[in-house]
Amino acid sequence: MSLSRRRERVNRMRDMAPVEVSRAYDELMRPAARAYDLMVSKIKRRAPEASAVLDVGTGPGFLPPRLAAAYPSATVTGLDVGPEMLALARQRAEAAGVSDRVRIVEGSAYDMPFGDASFDLVVATSAIHMLDDLAGFIGEAHRVLRPGGSLVVIDQRRDVALPVYAVCWCSTFALRVFGKDVDGMGPVIDACYTRDEVGSALADAGFATHEVRAGLLVLEASARA
Repeated sequence: MSLSRRRERVNRMRDMAPVEVSRAYDELMRPAARAYDLMVSKIKRRAPEASAVLDVGTGPGFLPPRLAAAYPSATVTGLDVGPEMLALARQRAEAAGVSDRVRIVEGSAYDMPFGDASFDLVVATSAIHMLDDLAGFIGEAHRVLRPGGSLVVIDQRRDVALPVYAVCWCSTFALRVFGKDVDGMGPVIDACYTRDEVGSALADAGFATHEVRAGLLVLEASARA
């Protein structure tokens, strides 16, 4: 591996499906669960109201219970491809006491098992760096959104300053050295998309409006159908 800023193709959602990888990811992310509270705050600022919410790449389900609390009148759907991840997400929803409003569904981000105009909010947090076909996902998000509905994407970005890039790359290397199986999980900076790549995909999908903001490491994108 080199500091080439090429996307790392091993880091994809289907690589998360094996039981051992799913459980390792759940263990790795549990101490960082509070970061999801911040993500929900950012989502709420961009979409204050929602009645049907879809969380794409829900993983072990840290976000759906928080979305259910943030939108108390909404139904929340978590979508992922790995049965083990889905099981963890269902357990997390039950433990939070929101399983009556949270459903966890197996399916692809490129071919979502939902009808047109099914949701008024679609979110993807720390997920698009696991997608080979960003345009395919964003096109599907546009399809399942109701007119006027919102897409919110929060993820790391690849087009960062070289010192930040080096730190991120080394963090993944350190995880491998200490025996964590990260072939299916982040942070892998080479797998991330740039601000321009995300902006172009949103524009091409036909959203009425879109905006992409870039911070030191993270990009936040929002679009309205």
